[in-house]
Amino acid sequence: MSKNLTKIIFAIGMVFYQVTAIAVDTTNWSNLKLLHKGNTPWIYALSFEARTNFKDSGDNQYLMSPSIGYTLSDRQDVWLGYDLFLTNKISIDEQRIWQQDQYAFVKNNKQTLTLRSRFEQRFSTDDDGVALRVRERLTWVLNNFFAKKYSPEVYEEVFFNVNNPDWVSSKTLSQNRLFMGVSTPLNKKTALLVGYLNQVDYNPDEATHQNIIYISLSCDV
Repeated sequence: MSKNLTKIIFAIGMVFYQVTAIAVDTTNWSNLKLLHKGNTPWIYALSFEARTNFKDSGDNQYLMSPSIGYTLSDRQDVWLGYDLFLTNKISIDEQRIWQQDQYAFVKNNKQTLTLRSRFEQRFSTDDDGVALRVRERLTWVLNNFFAKKYSPEVYEEVFFNVNNPDWVSSKTLSQNRLFMGVSTPLNKKTALLVGYLNQVDYNPDEATHQNIIYISLSCDV
């Protein structure tokens, strides 16, 4: 095992140790994403995600998200998607329709720097009113930085409420996510991403923090 690989495994282990040591509200998010690109500009995606102990409630939440994208250039694509959130009892908790633009400011063999802008229309099962929200995510990836196959990844994502129905926080700043992880290809069509995600929800009375161990498997089909 190379020295660089040993260092990064140790660093990830220390992050996980600190998270589990200082936080009782640690959550696991496991994601499976299926992608189909083909020989056309169109991209088709379907993702599934399970979130255990969601927001320290003891409940689990499940997400299914089909989407379709169109490649504008080697740096930019646009998307239209739908999110369906289910609870433990397999009842619908929330639904979302979203539009997205993704642009790579930097894209070369060494690194990529990408801005993802998403506009969501959110529908609650139990409450009236459509909640509108903007999400801005900036992602930095160092391609094959360790042992020529391990790529550190960091992103910062900020959520802004455009309006405030009764079931949404009255604050404009809705949520913030900071992610640190490492991705590696398992084969030519499959990649694994593992890392730590810190989520802050800005509620009317106080901000709440959540520590999340995130695992994602992406497959080209």
